[in-house]
Amino acid sequence: MSIDPSETADTQDQDTAVPEPTASAETTDPPPQEGTPPSWLELSLRWPAIFNIYHPRPLKIGIHDDLLQAGIDPAYVKRALIGYCRSYRYRRTLVEGAERIDLDGQPTGVVTAEQIPPAVTPRQRPVSPPKGQAAVSRRPIPQPLALAEEYIVTGRLDLTIKINEQPKAVPGPRDFTFGVDCDGTLIQVTVRPRLWNRLTQAAKDYPEWVANITGTMGPSTERGFVLLDPSIQVFEKKPKEAAKTAAESDSPPPTHESSTLSAVEEKVKAAAQDRGRAAIAAAAARRPKLTLSGGGKEPAGSNQQVSKRRW
Repeated sequence: MSIDPSETADTQDQDTAVPEPTASAETTDPPPQEGTPPSWLELSLRWPAIFNIYHPRPLKIGIHDDLLQAGIDPAYVKRALIGYCRSYRYRRTLVEGAERIDLDGQPTGVVTAEQIPPAVTPRQRPVSPPKGQAAVSRRPIPQPLALAEEYIVTGRLDLTIKINEQPKAVPGPRDFTFGVDCDGTLIQVTVRPRLWNRLTQAAKDYPEWVANITGTMGPSTERGFVLLDPSIQVFEKKPKEAAKTAAESDSPPPTHESSTLSAVEEKVKAAAQDRGRAAIAAAAARRPKLTLSGGGKEPAGSNQQVSKRRW
């Protein structure tokens, strides 16, 4: 069996994910074990200067024979050499003219042009979009399809358009007409005077506002379509801090009813405490009492009663 380390480096990159050591370039310490140990770990422990994945050097052609003579299991030799020589760091050292070394670290030839594997680039992690920018969707854009009748149901298309500036309208006998440009689609809106007054009044009363115009799609025009049965709702836009202050100011002050309810709760609480004290006193009165006497006669001043405690 003859294994060329350069020939085992023509497949995908399998660089072992092991933390980079902090020692100098001449370090010969073996790589630490984390998780699943690499297949070449035993070789690195026995020959740290030869099988150093952090600072690799091209290996001798036929180095597997030297490993077999050193008593290494043949199956392990094949698996370890494949794992070590397929790493990206090792393949990067295979340049024309680079010296090959044996198990003793002695040069035993050079790398030829035929032994250089194809160029390999390290695997790149997907780059996340910059903060504040939405990720680009990879979903393909749906293409128009000729749908059969069995795939079609009846529905109604309702549109909602939002504007925040006062448009200029063409006055008519009984209505006002203006246009709204929505991403290049011109929507013609015709409203009655009372709806038009909502827009004009909002522009006068509110520094910032937004109007929702709803309706259904009507006849097509050269640049868009006509909106049928339009309806307008106007809302004032407030900054967040101003809206919070307004909500706090709108909270109702405490009323007489709430203060009366608090007084009643205090009275109920006091009455419950009084009942508790009375129950404790009654329990103490029901306890048996022991009278002290001496020789059948009670000496003067000995009329003392001692409560007998129950433990």
